[in-house]
Amino acid sequence: MGPQATKFLETLVKFYNNIVFPGKIPEQACHVFYGANLIALSKPDGGIRPIAVGMSLRRLASKVIMNKLSSRNEELFWPHQVGVGAKLGAEIEVHSVRKFIGSPTSSDMVCLKTDFSNAYNTIRRDIVLKDVLESVPEIFSYIWQAYAKSSYLFLGDQEFILSQEGVQQGDPLGPFLYALTTMAITRKCKSSLNLWYLDDGFISGRVEDVLSDYRAIKETSESLGLVLNPSKCELFKINPSTLRVINSGSEFPGVKEIGCHELKLLGAPILPEANESTLAPKLDTLRVMTERLKLLKRHDALFLLRQCFAMPKVMYSIRTAPIYRNTLWCEEFDETIRKSLQEILNVDMEGSIWAQSSLPVHLGGLGIRRVSEVALPAYLSSVCATSSGVEAMVSAEIYSEVNPFYESAKQRWLELVSPDEAPPTKNEIQKEWDLPLCKLRYDRLLQAAPSDKEKARLLAVGSKNAGDWLLAFPISSMGLKLDDRCLQISCALRLGATICRPHKCFKCCKEVDSSGTHGLSCSFSVGRQSRHNRVNYLIKRALGNAGFNSNLEPENLSNSASAQGLVPDGVTIQTYKNGKALIWDYTCHDTVAPSYLEKFSIEVGKVAFEAEKDKDKKYAPLTDNFHFEPICVETMGAWGAKGHKFIKNVGRLIKERTKDKRSSSFLFQAISMEVQRGNCASVLGTVESPKLLQELFNLLDTKPDSHSA
Repeated sequence: MGPQATKFLETLVKFYNNIVFPGKIPEQACHVFYGANLIALSKPDGGIRPIAVGMSLRRLASKVIMNKLSSRNEELFWPHQVGVGAKLGAEIEVHSVRKFIGSPTSSDMVCLKTDFSNAYNTIRRDIVLKDVLESVPEIFSYIWQAYAKSSYLFLGDQEFILSQEGVQQGDPLGPFLYALTTMAITRKCKSSLNLWYLDDGFISGRVEDVLSDYRAIKETSESLGLVLNPSKCELFKINPSTLRVINSGSEFPGVKEIGCHELKLLGAPILPEANESTLAPKLDTLRVMTERLKLLKRHDALFLLRQCFAMPKVMYSIRTAPIYRNTLWCEEFDETIRKSLQEILNVDMEGSIWAQSSLPVHLGGLGIRRVSEVALPAYLSSVCATSSGVEAMVSAEIYSEVNPFYESAKQRWLELVSPDEAPPTKNEIQKEWDLPLCKLRYDRLLQAAPSDKEKARLLAVGSKNAGDWLLAFPISSMGLKLDDRCLQISCALRLGATICRPHKCFKCCKEVDSSGTHGLSCSFSVGRQSRHNRVNYLIKRALGNAGFNSNLEPENLSNSASAQGLVPDGVTIQTYKNGKALIWDYTCHDTVAPSYLEKFSIEVGKVAFEAEKDKDKKYAPLTDNFHFEPICVETMGAWGAKGHKFIKNVGRLIKERTKDKRSSSFLFQAISMEVQRGNCASVLGTVESPKLLQELFNLLDTKPDSHSA
C-alpha cells in the first residue's frame, strides 16, 4: 500500500471516529448523507419492494457498526430471531420446523406463519431509537442522526419523497434495528416453537397457545406501528384427525388454512408434498435464462451458467430439503443445463463428455454441476451444520428423535461411496460429502479411458491449477476473456470431444484426427510463438509488480552464455535470491503428443517434469552467476513443480506489496488463458485460415456477438 493510500485511510478513519459515529454530520448535509436513492424491485407475489440505496460512506459506516455488534447478536436475538447474525439462520429455521412437525409429540398441534404489511417502512422510529438507547447505547448517536428526522429518498435526479417512519431497506443496519425493536413481539409468544426470520414469524403449539400468541402478536405489533396482514398469514394443522375442530373464521379471522402441499417456509418446502410446487418455478426460470444466454458471447454465457443460473439457483432448496429424492425433477433440471451447455460450446454433450463436464473444475470438469449429484451432499451437510441450532430451537425430547430424512440420505450416500465408508468427520462441510462422490466419478472416467492419450488428458486437466482459465472473470481488458472460437476449442480439448473432421495438416501434411490435437505438437505449430511471447510478458509484468524489473530475451549475459548461445527468456535487473539475478525460461509442451506417450509413463505432469529437467541441464552453466527458474506448462494445463512454485512465490511477493490476496490466482489464470489461446491457434493452424489466427490474440475485442456468428 502506497503512502497516498495509507494517508487516505487514516483520514477516513478520523472522519468516521470524530464525525460520523458521534453523530456530528452537519445538519445541512444530513439529508444527503443519510438519504438514499429509491430502487423498486419486483416481489414474487407481484408487489413492489422499495430498496433504499444510500451513499457508500453511509453504508460503510453501517457495515462497520454491524461488524462491531456481531458479538452481541446471540445475546440480543438467540434463539428465536435467526434473521440477524445467525450463521445459516434460514436453514436452521427450516430444519427446526421440519424436525418439530415430524415428531409424534406434535401431532395435535397447529402451525401459524405470520406476515406484516410493509414492515420495514412502517415500524415506529421513536421506539427504534428507544430500544437502541436501552440495548446498544454505543451506537445511539449515529442512529439518532440517521433516523430521528425525516430522510430524503430520491427518485431520479430531481424528485424525492420524505421517509418519516421505518428503517431503510438497503441500510446494512436495517435488519438489526428491525429485529431489535420487534423482539417485543417475539418475547410475548409462548408456543412450543417460536421462530422468526426478521418479519417472517413461525409459531407452533397447542391450538390455545397459538391462538393466544396470535392475539399477542397482533396487539404488540400495532403498538410498534406494524400491521399484521391476515390474508398472508397461514394456518397448518399437523395432524387434522387428532385436532379439535377449529373455527378459523372466528379464531383466526382472515387467515388462510393450508395443506401439506402448500407448507413452505422462507422459500423452502417443509414436507415432500410441497416439493413440486417449490421446484417447478425454478425449472421454468432456468429454461428462460438459458434461452437468453444465447444472446451473449460464449465465454460470458458459460460463466453465467456456472456461477448464476445453474447450481446457485437451487442451492438453498437442495440444502434445506431432501430434493435428491425428486429424481424426475433433478433429471429435467440437469437436462436443461446439458442442452444449454451443448449449445454454448457446440460440443456433443453425451456420455463421458457430459459426465466429465459436470465434475468440479479441480477434477477436470467445467464446474457445471448436476443437481442430481449435488443435492444429496448439500442436504446432508446442511442438516449437520445446523444441528446445534436446531437443538436450541426444539425441545430435548424432539431433538433426540431420529431424523428419518437425514438417516435415509446418509444411507444413500454410504451406498454410493461404500457401505464400509464412515461419514466425514467434518460433516458440516458440503465439500466433505461431495468430494468422495466426485472422485469416484473421476476415477471411473480414468478406468474407462480407451487409450493412453485419453488417460493422459484426464490426468492433466484434473491437476492443480490446470483449469484456472475457467475460474477467471471473463474481462476482455484484462486478457481474461476467450473469443467464441477459442472457448469452444479449449473446452473441447479439455473434454476430449470432437473438434473437427479428419483432414491433412495444412503445414506438414500429416493426418489430423477428430480430436484436433495434432496441431498441439506439430513441428509447424503456429500458436507457440504467440503464446511464448504473451506468457513471458505476463511473467515480466508480474515480477515488476513484485519489485523486480527485468528484460526479455537478454543477450550477452556472460561469456559462458555467449559461448554456448544461451539466451533465456528473461533476466531481472535486481538480485532475486542469494545475491543472484533471476533468469527464467518458459516452455509449453503437448501433454498428448505421440512421442511423449511412447517415451514417458502416464503420470500427472510427467511431460512438464521432463521439460524442467532439460531446462535445468541446459542452463546449468549459468547457475554460478544467476538463479535459474524453469517454467514448464503442458497444453492440457499440468504444471511442472518448479515452475508452479516459482509463479506461486511471485504471487506471494505481489501480495506482500499490494495486499491483493488474489495475486497468485490471477497470475495463474492469466497464464492459463494464454495456454488456451496457444492451443486454439495450434489447432486452427492445421487449416489455412490466416484471419482466424490473427484474431486469436486480440485481447481487447469487446464487440457484441451471438452464438450464431
